[in-house]
Amino acid sequence: MKKLSNASLTLYLIVGIVVILQVFLLDPYIKEKYFFSDIDAFKKESWKYSFVLLSILFIIFLIIGLRKKVIDKTFFFSTFVLFLVVAISSKRLTDNVLLYFNSKTKAEKIIKDYIVLRNDENKVFHIYDNKNEFILSEELLRKIDSLRFKRNLKSLYKLQNNDTIKVEYKIGLLDVKYFE
Repeated sequence: MKKLSNASLTLYLIVGIVVILQVFLLDPYIKEKYFFSDIDAFKKESWKYSFVLLSILFIIFLIIGLRKKVIDKTFFFSTFVLFLVVAISSKRLTDNVLLYFNSKTKAEKIIKDYIVLRNDENKVFHIYDNKNEFILSEELLRKIDSLRFKRNLKSLYKLQNNDTIKVEYKIGLLDVKYFE
């Protein structure tokens, strides 16, 4: 059995660390900060960012390999295959990294007013912005309610029909809104 080179072992170690960071740090962070609808809209347009990001990483690894003089056919092939697999299988990872940086860069604050629509008999509860955005999802409503709780505001579920609430978002560098 052929032994892995130090460079290949390092690459696999880096990929392992990245996967662990994705599962235990990025996924929970993204779920806390963003609406699923905003994530989905971003993912439809993010392929170009993912391609550029992975191309830059591939070039960096090749430069490191050249400087350390470990570039050979095996290193080049291993690196190429590894980044091809990463590019194909980890779009979620690159999307999450980009969304993370979106929330850490330039942020424009916006405040939207929503009107509560409540009908206890039919068990209907949602909010809308008097234009085109309805928030119906229980998960999104819980997310807004938890933010209100953190700010010592009245629970969203204790509001009456036609009450107005203000929800504060920020918009990052990639024009995706998120909660602060």
